[in-house]
Amino acid sequence: MNIVIATSSSIPYGLALSNRILSFAKGFQKNGHNCEILILNPTEKDNRTRNRKPSGFYENIKYRYACKSTIIPSSRILKVLIFFKSIFSSIYYLNKKNENNKIDVILIFHTYSIYLFLISIYSKIKKIKIIHERNEYPFIGIKNVFKKLDYFFYCNVVIKIFDGYIFITKELEKYFKNYLNLKKPSIIIPILVEPERFKNRKNNFQLNFNYLAYCGYLWGDKDGVDILVEAFSNVLKIYSDLKLFLIGDISNQHEFKKLFDRLEKLGISNNVVFTGKVSRDEMPYLLYGAKLLLLSRPDNVQAKGGFPTKLGEYLATGKPVVVTRVGEIPYYLKDRVNAFLAKPDSSEAFANKILEALNDYNFAKKIGENGKKLSMKEFNYIFQTKRLISFFNTI
Repeated sequence: MNIVIATSSSIPYGLALSNRILSFAKGFQKNGHNCEILILNPTEKDNRTRNRKPSGFYENIKYRYACKSTIIPSSRILKVLIFFKSIFSSIYYLNKKNENNKIDVILIFHTYSIYLFLISIYSKIKKIKIIHERNEYPFIGIKNVFKKLDYFFYCNVVIKIFDGYIFITKELEKYFKNYLNLKKPSIIIPILVEPERFKNRKNNFQLNFNYLAYCGYLWGDKDGVDILVEAFSNVLKIYSDLKLFLIGDISNQHEFKKLFDRLEKLGISNNVVFTGKVSRDEMPYLLYGAKLLLLSRPDNVQAKGGFPTKLGEYLATGKPVVVTRVGEIPYYLKDRVNAFLAKPDSSEAFANKILEALNDYNFAKKIGENGKKLSMKEFNYIFQTKRLISFFNTI
């Protein structure tokens, strides 16, 4: 089978969605199928990015930026020109590739609705299966008129064109099937784990202190970092020598100052380490070095429909994981069996679960190993993409 993944996410270096896309692509290849990633538009704001090459290979996965540039122009006029160039370049490249080697499936992740619409129409004309992947609600992050119009077009026109759908959770599938009245076939593909990324990855730097770790988005209420740091301040009352590693982008100076001021107010700024952005290749080492891996997601709309990719990475290390009981996490994880599950939206409850793991760390390590076993089975990228290939064949 010849598969093209189309996306607007940064490749090969990026955030959680970039990792999910790479796992899909690697899984298809491991199952004996050809796969290439087409990035529909520039994704990087400046030349300091690691994504400088508009085409190449990453871990044997071929990728290409359709308009032959990774950098988003600073000029508004150039941005508009690049937007339209990206659309036509994407269709042109797909057509050229299809002529040389028939494309069987285009797997497209969420992007601007005009991309989704035109690529879907092209797929229909060329009789290529077009599958759409969703990993969060479509209304998340809609703040301006343009995005509202895009959302309206997406929900009323675009979403109904696809031949099939991939959802990361049952809740998302329920939303799309019921609220948007979708009739096409769908499949649940949860978070993905690549076991080899975490095999024999010991911490490659020596530290003279113990630390807990969180990786992800540091601002807003997506992952509850405010709850996390408050919980950590309570833990420090008993384990005063611990550090907390916050792994993630800190380039937003305004938000960074707000968070740092919060740490100062709590009196824990000297115990918190900001690593900045960490690459996909470096992440396993930092996670392996931690005594516990933490995720204090609040019980909000985003948590109900989503499923944090970082949780799969946490579990794959075999380190004990403390996570809140939100969304579909309890479908897979059981408290004191393969993770420590805390009541959401409570720094006190989260701190108590951290202490529960630290106070009997030998037991916590057994819980961590159970979590690893679960991730290698339920979230294994080869197993899940094999299911996906079977799904493609039914359409």
